[in-house]
Amino acid sequence: MIGKKLHCSFCGKGADQVRKLVAGAKAHICDECVAIADRIMKETPGDPGAPARARPPWWRGPPK
Repeated sequence: MIGKKLHCSFCGKGADQVRKLVAGAKAHICDECVAIADRIMKETPGDPGAPARARPPWWRGPPK
């Protein structure tokens, strides 16, 4: 990864613009996006016993 600047795959901020950047298999997420995702998970109402529905990442668009 020489010469390649790491950035958040969700908001696009560079590693030098955030406090932490967590690396996944093919994506990175910053501490700010983790906080937003955590807030969404806590605020979203739903039946806790219902199975979660997987959604494709927003950058892939709707399922075909």
